[in-house]
Amino acid sequence: MRQVTLQTNIRDLIREHSALKRVFDENGFSLDMTCLDKIDNTVKDAAGTCGFTPEEMLEELNRALEKAE
Repeated sequence: MRQVTLQTNIRDLIREHSALKRVFDENGFSLDMTCLDKIDNTVKDAAGTCGFTPEEMLEELNRALEKAE
């Protein structure tokens, strides 16, 4: 299983595991038209821009990824 890191690109992550989009949605980080400029960011970049803690997001993403596989 591949783990999500702070350097993981969000676009690549969602492309490979579309179910993980809900983690961003549930944390108030919309990947729709209002936030398209953020989708090319890494998890770390998006955390700073969108106000979530990178470590918390990593934990949630990796937990969701584990469930999805």
